[in-house]
Amino acid sequence: MMSEYPHAGDIVMLRSGGPWMTVEDTEDREVHCSYFVQGQLKHATFREEALVMVFEADTTEESAEESTEERHRAAAD
Repeated sequence: MMSEYPHAGDIVMLRSGGPWMTVEDTEDREVHCSYFVQGQLKHATFREEALVMVFEADTTEESAEESTEERHRAAAD
């Protein structure tokens, strides 16, 4: 079970695998996510126990820019 998250902007994925998803909102223990499959935007809702954290959203604009740059560099490697 996740503790003190998820928050909007966090990047999560299913424990069983699959695409990275962006948390849009949470309601009770349900997490509303968006993600892309073959270039198409999809939406789904999952129980928080089914998800694991990939990246926590940074709340500062500067940190968010740095995190994005780091992810792009990592993906290029």
